[in-house]
Amino acid sequence: PYGYFLEKVTDERGNPKRVLRPLEEEAVIVRRIFELYTKNLYGGVEIAKILNADGVFRRQNKSTGKTMRWGSVEVLRVIENP
Repeated sequence: PYGYFLEKVTDERGNPKRVLRPLEEEAVIVRRIFELYTKNLYGGVEIAKILNADGVFRRQNKSTGKTMRWGSVEVLRVIENP
């Protein structure tokens, strides 16, 4: 999910596994989304417009390498899956 990365670790038995860890540069944006949603009572469309206007983009598309703009669906995914 946005705001996290998968870290490869080894459990106590020596088995490889992956653990979600916060990705601080994205966690800042996640907190901002929640603040806009809870304190300012903005919806997904308004939050996406604010982030895009401020030049805050999502991760790069893996296949094209292009940075992606925020849309209401992506904003609501962050809200629904913190």
